[in-house]
Amino acid sequence: MNIVRVMIGVCLVLVANVCLAGDIRGSIVPPFPKGWKDQGGACIGGPLGFDKICEYSIGVLEEGSQLVLYIGKSAPPIDAKTPRWLVTDQMPYPKAPAGFHVVLGSCERDGTRDETIIAIVKTTDTEWYDTVRSAFRANLSTGRFERTSTTGMRCRNEGWGV
Repeated sequence: MNIVRVMIGVCLVLVANVCLAGDIRGSIVPPFPKGWKDQGGACIGGPLGFDKICEYSIGVLEEGSQLVLYIGKSAPPIDAKTPRWLVTDQMPYPKAPAGFHVVLGSCERDGTRDETIIAIVKTTDTEWYDTVRSAFRANLSTGRFERTSTTGMRCRNEGWGV
């Protein structure tokens, strides 16, 4: 009887994973699934060295009314003008409360630039956002998003002084 329960449980897990809508992990993009729109992103270059600039990226996609972040590892292009990415992980775009917004690709920790960070920062009219509410990072070793400490973190206000 226990074996039957285990087998039913395994089948339910497999069916649930197959039915997850919007899961593009393991896909090479573009082309994007029907109904998905590319909303930009940021190359990860600094920590990898000059010869590996843009070997990884963090991309933003719109699926219906929701935004999704993904980690992309460089994949063979279709043509010279269109980079392609193997999606190694994805997560919902972080929700920022009033007075905060999401920054990606322009944060630093303890004075060292870290393009793998996605941070929710307090919006201020300053060159640097110093109040970081929460943060994630693209772990390039595992290809997965993970929460990270905000200690010593700040993010550049790309619109400051414009």
